[in-house]
Amino acid sequence: MLATFKETITSLQDKTYGAKIVLLPWPKVVWYWTKYLLLFSLIPLVLVIAGFTHFIPQFPRLAKDRLPDGEINLRNGRLSTTISQPFSVIDPQFAFILNTEGAPVDLDQYPSGLLILSDRIIVKTSAGATQTRTFERLPDFSLAKSQIVDWLSGHQFFLWFLAVLAALAITCVINLFFWVYKMISFLFWGLILLFVARLLKKPLTTFTGGFNLAVYASVLPLLLSSVILLAPNQILSFFSFGLFAYYSLSWLVNLSQTNTPSPAKPEKPRKTSNK
Repeated sequence: MLATFKETITSLQDKTYGAKIVLLPWPKVVWYWTKYLLLFSLIPLVLVIAGFTHFIPQFPRLAKDRLPDGEINLRNGRLSTTISQPFSVIDPQFAFILNTEGAPVDLDQYPSGLLILSDRIIVKTSAGATQTRTFERLPDFSLAKSQIVDWLSGHQFFLWFLAVLAALAITCVINLFFWVYKMISFLFWGLILLFVARLLKKPLTTFTGGFNLAVYASVLPLLLSSVILLAPNQILSFFSFGLFAYYSLSWLVNLSQTNTPSPAKPEKPRKTSNK
């Protein structure tokens, strides 16, 4: 990766570096940009895993301190509990209510929430829509606070592994969609640069060369985009596009026949005469 950093610094400092870029094989160029994408996605992933490592061991203590004392039982589709009712956790936007003696109207005064009755669960969304799920198909069970605390204490590695696996899967999916989207945009900008080269009569004769310039010019904006994700700003978005336009056009304008070597052509075999 150190060599990649050095190449980036060299390319950004040299306006004639486009002559080298346009001759590179496109798989090497794509991998050059992809390494930065992997690096920038690795940093938040490490921070997330560190957060899991710190907070998951605290789950048993949080469950012991925050969960109400008592037991919940489900028998033949009917829920009963020894927890003092109604048990509720309410904030200005959401309400969680456990009340086996309650009614659906208990959610009316809240913008959204979840209500657990003796025979069903009612979910109310922020849009005002409600969904109801009965307990008829659920198997009978009994759950106490001590069971939850003991399970969390004995399955900390499993929870950590599951959380890390989910974080990896989400990161891979997001990166894949972003990578495909950017490759499509590079193809588009490659065509634009090829068209501009024809107008300016610059020695850019292949689509691959324009594609390579677009990919290299997108490295610095990729770095800036990581800042934009943390602090979205329209001005930074325009500045990111400005960097892409500046470097791609700068390398294109400084292309010339003298600094753009032509690929070596294979020599034709000489004819020999047999006497």
